Amino acid sequence: MNLPLDQVLTGLDIRVIESSITDANFFGGVHIGNGGKITVLTSPGRDPRVTDTLVRYLTAKTLNLDVADLPAPFGVEYTDITEQARNAWVKAVSA
Repeated sequence: MNLPLDQVLTGLDIRVIESSITDANFFGGVHIGNGGKITVLTSPGRDPRVTDTLVRYLTAKTLNLDVADLPAPFGVEYTDITEQARNAWVKAVSA
């Protein structure tokens, strides 16, 4: 994790996408797709150092690495939306 971020992401085959979420309280999120492919979503317009730190933090947490929690005011919320996504997909293909 001490390498330049692009090397970390390439080495771990992690994709980073800038989201369209402009809520000031949203800094980023992680999506783990089929086969374990990791995509990190970042908030648009953040300072690049903040984005770098959050991408590294979210990557470490996703890989269950030993990393300290972020200080206040940052809060990390874990939500498994697998069932909700599955239900939305079933509804979409049934229409």
